[in-house]
Amino acid sequence: MSPPVTYRPAYIGLFASLVLAVTCNAYLDIQYGTFGIEVMVWATIYFFTLRVAWKQAGQVNEGGRVWQKGWIVGALFFIIVVFIPMWGFPRAGLYGLAAMQASMNCVTVDRRRFMMALMVSAVMVMFATMSWRADWTMIFYLVPYLFAVVFTLVAEQVSRRVREVQRDGVAQNVTVGQGASIIAASATLLAVGLALFAVTPQVTWLSLKWKYGQLSNIGILHGKVKGADGGILESGGAAGGADEAKRAAGADGRDPGGDQDLAHGEANGPSGDGYRESTDQRFAWPTPKEMREAARRKGMPVWQATSITKLAESIEKLDRIVQPLMARVQVMTTLAKQWLEANRQSLILGLMIFLLLLLLGAAYMLLRELRLGLWIRMQTDFLRFGLLGLHAPGNAGARQFFGAMERLFAVNDVERDARLNTREYLAVLGRMQGSLRNEAREMTELFEQARYGNSSVSGSEVARMRQLYRQMYQCV
Repeated sequence: MSPPVTYRPAYIGLFASLVLAVTCNAYLDIQYGTFGIEVMVWATIYFFTLRVAWKQAGQVNEGGRVWQKGWIVGALFFIIVVFIPMWGFPRAGLYGLAAMQASMNCVTVDRRRFMMALMVSAVMVMFATMSWRADWTMIFYLVPYLFAVVFTLVAEQVSRRVREVQRDGVAQNVTVGQGASIIAASATLLAVGLALFAVTPQVTWLSLKWKYGQLSNIGILHGKVKGADGGILESGGAAGGADEAKRAAGADGRDPGGDQDLAHGEANGPSGDGYRESTDQRFAWPTPKEMREAARRKGMPVWQATSITKLAESIEKLDRIVQPLMARVQVMTTLAKQWLEANRQSLILGLMIFLLLLLLGAAYMLLRELRLGLWIRMQTDFLRFGLLGLHAPGNAGARQFFGAMERLFAVNDVERDARLNTREYLAVLGRMQGSLRNEAREMTELFEQARYGNSSVSGSEVARMRQLYRQMYQCV
């Protein structure tokens, strides 16, 4: 059974997602002056239907089913009487989907229906962005939609986890930091998404669209796109404006065929009338002039027009600051190129010497890590003292054999610390080389006699040390 959804912020996020999704579609007809009214109507419908679902507290009741049936009847009426005559297919189908979702909102009380509602909002947004009327100004509604969806998903997940913790009796009051955790998680997800967008292949750093993917005018400036009637429409700072829209619309000026380009050609490939022929496409942000033209578009909301105008002014101010800096950078870049060209041979030689030094340093570090020098000296000790017997007599010979024993064990990862005396070193050898404990003890005693004793070590004792050293070497 799907988990119930009773958390109010989750419903608020779903409400914002659905309203913004239908707003993107209403924005396509902004030139007719009914944008604000359409958005308010849909917002009111979604508010009351989601309120019905929230009041059911995670369990569908008879009242919710009655509301759902009533909204289904109303949705069918508007689809047949209003949507199809006004827009035709597929646009009428999209608004029919939005209306049917309003009826489903009445029983959206569990996670399965909740996720389905978010999926419907995503479908509506994709439909809007793929329309030939869509341009960069729709970003004002797409970005808030993205924030709303992420917030909704995180709120639902966090609330479900809180219920599980409370049900298990782990904590009595874990909802205090619930809002902070939702905001933090949402901000983290959005930051990660922005970082991934920044590192993905783009035509330019400020590009809004890559040439591979779904067809859309969003992010393309001056892209000439075929409309439903075969006419060419230009997207730009004032793309999809009133004049272009009227040429693509029917005689009554309300687009009676409604986005027929989608029905006639977008799914038909290059041979269809709705196929988008992109020529002279530039992937960049609009210029301040194009922004101001978009702000003066008929039907543009005052807040959005003001924001676009302020953005254009900010870009112009930034350009006035950046242009002298960029000119200076360009001069410095030119001088640097000239200097590099004049000193190419010296730079190449210096780079080769630097790389050679790096290789020598790496080789030294490698040999030091492998302890090749110590290994060679240990082998030389065995050849000189163990095999050939070229050691000094008496106490000097005893010290030579003890030093050779230290190097032998050092090669085998038992290096003597300079702070250890002979007895402490012998204890370490006893732990690390238990099979040679007796030989090491006898060798140490003979060395201590030679180093600290009152008499010299005899020749037979030196010979015994040689025998012990050979035994330890063969064993190790």
